[in-house]
Amino acid sequence: MQDLQDLSPNILAESENTEKSESVGQENQETLEVKEVAPLSGASGANPIQDTGLSPAISGAEVVQSPPQSPATAQSKFCGEKLADQMRDAIAKGSREEAKKVMERVASSAPQVRGFFSKSFSKEENLNIRFLKYCGLTKGTSVKYVGEKFIEQYEGEILTVDNLNAQNEIACLRPDGTFTTWLRSEDLMRI
Repeated sequence: MQDLQDLSPNILAESENTEKSESVGQENQETLEVKEVAPLSGASGANPIQDTGLSPAISGAEVVQSPPQSPATAQSKFCGEKLADQMRDAIAKGSREEAKKVMERVASSAPQVRGFFSKSFSKEENLNIRFLKYCGLTKGTSVKYVGEKFIEQYEGEILTVDNLNAQNEIACLRPDGTFTTWLRSEDLMRI
């Protein structure tokens, strides 16, 4: 009887260890099942993994969906793009007045509209907007120098507007392919 009592704690401990190891084995098995569902990276020509209900089937690349836009965001984007198109028209015409009107409408618009407007332009278009705003010219416009400081260098030459610096001075392309020094817009006259 004593022997049975001595053995019973050992049997109980062994059965608990067995149950724990079985549950750990089941956890590992579940983990393995999840790992088997994950996409294989670098496998060429691999078929999509079948959906087991644990995770979605993915073949090769992960699909990222953007959140749906709210009606207000869609409207802001539409207004920003419409204003950007109007600014592009003003640039094409070289019209400082039209560009000024568009900029006034943008300034009075909601912040989201201004954000969409500003993100709509390429680097070249942004340069042309600055040209129109500060000088009334666009890149590629033919001008002649009418100032006094550099009259000997540029007299009689047809210059082509090319670049604008932070001080809103203009560099022009000369007929021989070289650039002028930075010139004030007041010293240039559109041809």
